[in-house]
Amino acid sequence: MYIINADDFGISPENNSAILKAAQFGILKSTSVMVNTPFVDYEIVNELFKIIFRRFGGEGSSFEFHNLMNPML
Repeated sequence: MYIINADDFGISPENNSAILKAAQFGILKSTSVMVNTPFVDYEIVNELFKIIFRRFGGEGSSFEFHNLMNPML
């Protein structure tokens, strides 16, 4: 079994699109989200959560949140 993680949702529109497509194709099990970049669309993040949790039921799936302004948050 493979667990595929996609890093840095929110770092660029192109990266966001690739991560969302991977989730829609069912190959993505986890991702990290850069929460305070200009490229984060929280409606898409919500959809991304729904897709991954619907497919995996939350078992083994994970999300990391990164605050670029204050890495300790």
